[in-house]
Amino acid sequence: MDAFLADAQSILRTGLDSVAAGMQPTEMVILTGVCGTAVHLLAECDWPLESVREDRGATSAYRITSRSRTVVVEGTQRGGRKCRLEQSVPFRNGPLHFGHSFTPVGGLLLLTP
Repeated sequence: MDAFLADAQSILRTGLDSVAAGMQPTEMVILTGVCGTAVHLLAECDWPLESVREDRGATSAYRITSRSRTVVVEGTQRGGRKCRLEQSVPFRNGPLHFGHSFTPVGGLLLLTP
């Protein structure tokens, strides 16, 4: 796997870890290869991904978003290459906040202390 896809996968894994820990990550644009090797992070940037990549002179740009328990990473690279990775964090049985847990019962989740 090349660096472009490896970076996208690493960003996705970080987002999934955050969601699994109960956090809701801020939408973020990550630019790599700015002025050589620099990395820039832009929170809540609403520019089209390719436009911000070109404007900042980056080699690659990635946008990470999350909705509910699903994390999406979109990437674009100089030369027109693109990728999109999407994965949902599964619900787990086990302790939640305040010592409660969810137990599957007949297609429903039962909250138990």
